[in-house]
Amino acid sequence: MKFVVIGGTGLIGSKTVAILRQRGHEVVAASPKSGIDSITGEGLKEAMDLPRFRGGVRAWVQGI
Repeated sequence: MKFVVIGGTGLIGSKTVAILRQRGHEVVAASPKSGIDSITGEGLKEAMDLPRFRGGVRAWVQGI
């Protein structure tokens, strides 16, 4: 499954990303550090255009 984890570089989000990757999922850790701002939407389109995400993301997860 393909996931985008909002806050994926933070304390909880980074752990979520690691668990999902260990289970074989494709994951983007979305955060301002990675150029993705979930509030303004800046960088989201570019993240979805990554070759590994062509065909659709199945879930968005917010690592609070």
